[in-house]
Amino acid sequence: MKKILLSLLIIFTTVASFSIGANPMNARYWVNGSGNWHDANHWSLTSGGFPGASVPDASNDVIFDNNSLGRNSIITISGEVDCNSFNWTADATTATLKGHNSDKINIHGNLFISEKLINEFEGAINFLSANTFSTIEANVPFAGNIYFNSEYGEWNLNQKLHTTGKIALISGHLNTKSFEVEAETLVLSGNKSNCKEGLGVGAVNNRADS
Repeated sequence: MKKILLSLLIIFTTVASFSIGANPMNARYWVNGSGNWHDANHWSLTSGGFPGASVPDASNDVIFDNNSLGRNSIITISGEVDCNSFNWTADATTATLKGHNSDKINIHGNLFISEKLINEFEGAINFLSANTFSTIEANVPFAGNIYFNSEYGEWNLNQKLHTTGKIALISGHLNTKSFEVEAETLVLSGNKSNCKEGLGVGAVNNRADS
């Protein structure tokens, strides 16, 4: 299987930028082990705290930490969910994130995933941040499609980005920062005249090429 290695900085030019700051008071912590994202009995206002907080929306940072999960916990996503930043910091035990290919996670801020996550979420990951310096650090591969779609968004990789699906940059800025990007298909949309490729920034493996 032939791989194309490109040094790549993908930039979609935008005419303005602004950032959305996360409010720590709006954090939602997962609690009580296995469950469905839509169940308020698994969300708390504090780490390891009482359940019953509202299910997260685009204004809430979500946090899965060492007080969230039991051994072999399974978190299931059904349908479409939203959050500001997605933070899977739990590293004391492994747990599994599940979802079908018709499901979606809309992330309006940053993403961090520790290597202890077993990622069986096959749905789409939609990065929708309007922040000019959002960060992505996924220490595990993805199993579904990844979309970047925000006119004013800028995403910066802090780790390689790998999926068995496709990666589509619809609008915004993606800075690989010399980290490898690997996908079955790489799709560039939008105004091609505003798309630039800078050398020495990263590597893209398009696994669909042979």
